[in-house]
Amino acid sequence: FPSHDMRSNSDEKIIHLTKSQALLKLVNPNVCYALWPRAAGKTHAIGDRVEHLSETMPRAQILLFSDTFKRLEERIVPNILGYFQNEIGLIENEDFVIFKKPPEHFDKPITPLKVYDHVITFSSGLSLCLASQAVPGSANAYNAQAMIVDEAKYCKEEIINTEALPALRGAYDQFGQLPEYRSHWYFTDKYGENISWLLAKKHLSNEKKIKAITTLAIEIIKLEEKVKATNSTHQQYKYLHQIKPLADLLQRARRELVFYSDATPYENLNNLGEKY
Repeated sequence: FPSHDMRSNSDEKIIHLTKSQALLKLVNPNVCYALWPRAAGKTHAIGDRVEHLSETMPRAQILLFSDTFKRLEERIVPNILGYFQNEIGLIENEDFVIFKKPPEHFDKPITPLKVYDHVITFSSGLSLCLASQAVPGSANAYNAQAMIVDEAKYCKEEIINTEALPALRGAYDQFGQLPEYRSHWYFTDKYGENISWLLAKKHLSNEKKIKAITTLAIEIIKLEEKVKATNSTHQQYKYLHQIKPLADLLQRARRELVFYSDATPYENLNNLGEKY
C-alpha cells in the first residue's frame, strides 16, 4: 500500500494480508464483528483500522474499548503500537504520543481534550481514547466518532449499548456522509463463556450485499489503477468520471452495512506453520 497520512516519510512498503484481512478492507462496513481464531491477525486489522480512521476522519475521537484498563494498557495497546512501529514505520513522539499532551505542531482535534492519561494522539489530530467497562462512565467523557472493541468476548453487550455506543456522537457536519462515522467494530476469538451474543450477530450479515460491495470495490480499484497507468488527461478524466457514481453508491451501501467476519484457522498458515 502507498504511504499514508500518518506516515512521516514518503516511502512504500508491501504488506501481505490474509484473505479475511483483505476482505475487511474491501468491505469497510459500518458495523463489523470479526470472530477470528487466535493468531489470525486481529492486531494487524485493528492497527490498520486506526490508520484508516486517521486518514478518513482526521482530528476525530475514536474509542478503544475493552473490559478493563489493565488489559488495554498491558496487552492491547502494546500490540497495536508494535504494528504502528514495526509494520508501517510510525515513530513515537513524531507521528504519535502515548498518554501525554501532544506537541503543538500536531493537528488540533475537533473536540479538545484536557486529560491525556488514557489517550494516544496522532499527528493527524486523531485521538485514540481508551475506555473500559470496568470503570462505569469512562466512555461518557468522550464525543467519539467511531469505536473499536478488542477482546469483545470479555465485554457485556448491555454495557456497550448503554455506555459506549451513546458516546459516538458529534462532528456530523464533517464526517456524517462516511461509512466510518459512528462505526463500531468488534474483535475477538471464539473461546469463552460470554461468546453467544457475538455469535448471534451472524444473522445480521447479508452475504449477497457483501458480495456486491466487494465486487464494486474491486471494480473501483481497477479503474483507479487505470488512472495511474495513463498519462492522458482525457483518459484520466474518463476513468474518474466512471469512478464517481460507483464510489458514491459504495459509500451509501457501506453506511448501513453489518459484516460478520469468520476467518478460517488456516489463513495465517505461512506465518504460523502447519504444526501450530
